[in-house]
Amino acid sequence: MTKNAHKTNRWIDRRFLCLSVVATLVFGLCVTAVEFHEIPVSDSKSFFVLIGQWSVVTAAALPVFILMLANRWVAFIAMPLLGLLCGIAVYLRLAFHITPTPELVEIIAANDPALGKDFVSLVSIAFAAAGLAIGVALGWWRWHKISIGPLQSAFAAGIGIVGIFLAVTVSPRLRDSLSARMPYSFVHSVRGFLKNRKPQFQREPFPGTAVCRTDSCTIILVLGESLRADHLQLNGYNRNTTPLLAADTATMSFAQMYSPEYVTHKSLPVILTRAKDIDDLRAWQEHSFISLLKTAGFRTAWLSNQDALTNLNRRPETHGQKDGTKIKGVSSYRDFMLETDTLIYANGGKSDYVYSKWTDNSLLPFVDEELATDSPHKLLVLHTIGSHWFYNSHFNEEVFKPVLESKTNDIDHLDALINSYDNTIVETDRFLYELTKRLQHRNALLIYISDHGESLGEGGRFLHSGDFPELHNPACLVWVSQKYAANHPCRFEALKRNAGKPASTESIFHSVVEGADIDTPVLDKTKSFFYEYP
Repeated sequence: MTKNAHKTNRWIDRRFLCLSVVATLVFGLCVTAVEFHEIPVSDSKSFFVLIGQWSVVTAAALPVFILMLANRWVAFIAMPLLGLLCGIAVYLRLAFHITPTPELVEIIAANDPALGKDFVSLVSIAFAAAGLAIGVALGWWRWHKISIGPLQSAFAAGIGIVGIFLAVTVSPRLRDSLSARMPYSFVHSVRGFLKNRKPQFQREPFPGTAVCRTDSCTIILVLGESLRADHLQLNGYNRNTTPLLAADTATMSFAQMYSPEYVTHKSLPVILTRAKDIDDLRAWQEHSFISLLKTAGFRTAWLSNQDALTNLNRRPETHGQKDGTKIKGVSSYRDFMLETDTLIYANGGKSDYVYSKWTDNSLLPFVDEELATDSPHKLLVLHTIGSHWFYNSHFNEEVFKPVLESKTNDIDHLDALINSYDNTIVETDRFLYELTKRLQHRNALLIYISDHGESLGEGGRFLHSGDFPELHNPACLVWVSQKYAANHPCRFEALKRNAGKPASTESIFHSVVEGADIDTPVLDKTKSFFYEYP
């Protein structure tokens, strides 16, 4: 660089800036575009919205490249490594519709390296080699063609750091989007994996003993997602959304179920513990019924079709402000997943930003494996994707038409949106029916409870981003096998009577414990679905 050029561009060398922009554009066209290619669009408006979103996410990668290229030694090492990772990730996205997530990192870390053989092919090697070649080319160009002084290098690094900070703090919506997209998703996934490895809170054991009074028992608790009670055929809805379960007299629906919380990370701690709401200290200090059943001799498993919801971007909240005691932390249900003997992710590489098919049927092979184990006492907690947005991803058959043609939730597409939503319920009906078939000849109990409801246009509202009445009435079903009903006739009759009465998610803990026939001082039978009112 000439002396005059140094004076003109004292802080930022134009060639350096040009290389950073070129690297960003190459990344946007080769990597970010792949992450956006599955998003459905149906008209020019949604297309231009998609282009705008792609542009913002691509621009947010610019400070990352400025930081990585600021020092030539860093660029020499980091650019080829990033290129290799991106090449592999692009292949996985195109071939298997998965993306970097904390759960995917956990699956890779927990399994034998032989697992990778399923993904190794000439095509995957070609993608990895292409990514590596691009990274090497950019690193070589920075090393040989651009020479900047230490002050310029430090200034460029500072710009990169400030740019990254602004990208992840200016807008929560942008921050969440970036954390699920490369290159930010690489860091987010590793951070999430490390955080997921340890419990969030120190929880106290339950007082007294826990003894199971039956020789064998299988309990399946299905944690649903965004399924509201008034869209069930079982509850009088004018569509056949649950034809299979409606034809089964062993299925009871609690149409008047109430959930005090309306988002997943707050509702599940209430469902799984004795807490009345998320501000009840027991949601933060006690274990779930999983630990109680383990003490009583149950083999326990958590089979997940969602993530652990360890949101590293969410700020800590203050909870449990009773008797002057305060607990500050991020609401999560990861602690309860760690209580089980077995933790399995059926779709560890899926995220809310993957729009390919993602249904709960993928849990069934893992259910079969758990049911085949030797233990006579089993508890399976199935965390389903259910009726989560984007609805079209979560059903296989278009029973109700027309369905959504783009990622749109507004009043102009309300009929198509409700059709898509109701199709997810049909899918859930089939999934639950498959579970009941596997339990028919066992002393078994199946409980389904959705974490919350969903807004479907009421007052112009959609999804579950605020505290509204329609979110507090989640679907809840209980199914019992013939053998279970014969072994516990009084309990079965009480279940049928109580199904027509108001209930709350606080009942789930006590219903699971009593349903498992466990004798423990922790059980409050008056809060159970099986309580026989005097």
